[in-house]
Amino acid sequence: MTALEVIDDLEAEQDQLEAMLSKLSPADWTSPSAAAGWTVADVMLHLAQTEEAVAAALGASGGLPEVRWAEYGTNTARTWTTR
Repeated sequence: MTALEVIDDLEAEQDQLEAMLSKLSPADWTSPSAAAGWTVADVMLHLAQTEEAVAAALGASGGLPEVRWAEYGTNTARTWTTR
């Protein structure tokens, strides 16, 4: 897989996640996920950090669309920045 293909896959994944996550309520973000001990917000933070690491490893940090996590609610953004 080329670096461009990886970035394209990450962008497509981000679009799908954004469509799904935009429907969550503030309470949904703090709900337990399928991963024991992790909330939905914890899982999303993990995914975001993983995507950032992949982009950095590819030397493409400027080529990925910006993740606008704060748009999903101030409680979510506050939860992530205080951990």
